[in-house]
Amino acid sequence: MKLMILGKNRTRCENKVVLFCIVFLIAISGSGCSHRKCKCLQADDRALASSWMHNAVEYEYINKSTYTAAKTALIRALEDTSVSASLEQEETGGYENLPPAVILDLDETVINNGPFQGYMVKNKENYSPELWKKWSDLKDAKPLAGAIDFLDFAIANGVTPIYVSNRIAAEEDNTIENLKTIGISTTREQVLLKNEHEDWTSDKRTRREHVARQYRILLLLGDDLNDFVSVKGLNTNDRNEKSLPYINNFGDKWFILPNPSYGSWEPAVYGGHYPGEYEKEHKMRVDSLKTFVPAETNCKH
Repeated sequence: MKLMILGKNRTRCENKVVLFCIVFLIAISGSGCSHRKCKCLQADDRALASSWMHNAVEYEYINKSTYTAAKTALIRALEDTSVSASLEQEETGGYENLPPAVILDLDETVINNGPFQGYMVKNKENYSPELWKKWSDLKDAKPLAGAIDFLDFAIANGVTPIYVSNRIAAEEDNTIENLKTIGISTTREQVLLKNEHEDWTSDKRTRREHVARQYRILLLLGDDLNDFVSVKGLNTNDRNEKSLPYINNFGDKWFILPNPSYGSWEPAVYGGHYPGEYEKEHKMRVDSLKTFVPAETNCKH
């Protein structure tokens, strides 16, 4: 009966040949050169980056190394009162006798929001203010490796930590409580969040200017280029060109921590702004990758 399905007018022998060919084609479709991949398997775009941040000890070691280097730079900057890490402060001058401070971002700089990223990946959800609030309300973000040690070191040397974060003003209480749970005591005056004042936008320049009027800014620490120089809305090339004149500040007065999960680098890939369509964003990310043309390989089956 099964052979009749293959062909009513074929002989039993012919049907056996056809069946053999079908089985053979199915078998070889999964074989071939070792570089061939199944195109139907597509990983979540953010899963690999989040997995690295969750599981790779290299991530922890990079963060610790960065903070260790920042401690050495802090002592150097304390001894030289002509030093300021703030471009805004260098423009105005007159900061030499101000009390010392360091400016740090919070998320993925001092505290780790890995569980929030993991939730979005596992549940295939995109970022939304409502979802972020559910995470923020838990006040459960843990410190990055090296962060607490650096902050204790700074305070012990008379340096005030100032946190400039793009968390919104309504999150101030939760943020301060979260910091307290991990051993960071701070005040409202030290936590400068987006929209606390009308001109405190996601561009952190105005908040750095605010700090610069009160303190000599020794170091800047963050996980995004906007934590150091304003590059909001720029495409990748313009973003790179604007930051290039300050390349020697990195590792000297500016210390950047790795964040492959999110940041201003992503909309830069799209020309400076999110297109708002997943398929279009995915295509633009793929198109931005550098590649090569491999030499032809003869596959023998």
